[in-house]
Amino acid sequence: MEKMIEDWEPLEFVTKPYKDTGADLLAGIDEIQTYLDDHIVKTQAIRSSPFCKPFEERVHAWEARLLYIQEFLDQTIAVQRTWMSLEPIFLSDDIKK
Repeated sequence: MEKMIEDWEPLEFVTKPYKDTGADLLAGIDEIQTYLDDHIVKTQAIRSSPFCKPFEERVHAWEARLLYIQEFLDQTIAVQRTWMSLEPIFLSDDIKK
């Protein structure tokens, strides 16, 4: 589990400007998503091991954190996708008036 925690140290969520809107969008999450998927599977494997009992609470906390990050990414991507599809509507001259 220590190795998984160390793997997250250099990772950063990066945002990039979207067109000339003044808004930034989450970008380049492929590496984070790869680590996340891998670490969720590993954590669930550790949790199902009979040798997990001494550090079960720590494993559950780590799994909860990973699942929270996964939910955050899913929701953020959904909001960004929706915003990008609606953005042209709100930039139209009819709406501005």
